[in-house]
Amino acid sequence: MLSFLQFLKEQKTGKFKNSEAVTCHYHIQSNDPDYALFENRFFKLRKKLFTQLQGSVGHAHPIFTQQELELHEIKSLTILGKHQEASAMVPALEKKLWDENIFELLPELLELAVHNNQMLRKT
Repeated sequence: MLSFLQFLKEQKTGKFKNSEAVTCHYHIQSNDPDYALFENRFFKLRKKLFTQLQGSVGHAHPIFTQQELELHEIKSLTILGKHQEASAMVPALEKKLWDENIFELLPELLELAVHNNQMLRKT
């Protein structure tokens, strides 16, 4: 796999032919009798590399924006009764939402801010 990654690194453009990659990776010629076997192995290697690279992106949340994740964190802290921590996070997120014109999340954030402030006054 390392030789294939080295081959990708050496490419001047993002495009290359599979036959170039097979001949470079396995050190064979395209007219070799076992070329089809090596080409099949290359496709399996490429699939394995793609799967590993796709799995390494697991820490990102492609469905949610960073602001939605922060709102969810504030909501989770509120549910857990950590009102002080949640209240401390609200102003930064509110400012970010106003600066980036993301008004859809503001009503829920402000509702959480009011709730957390009310809970802090009770204790």
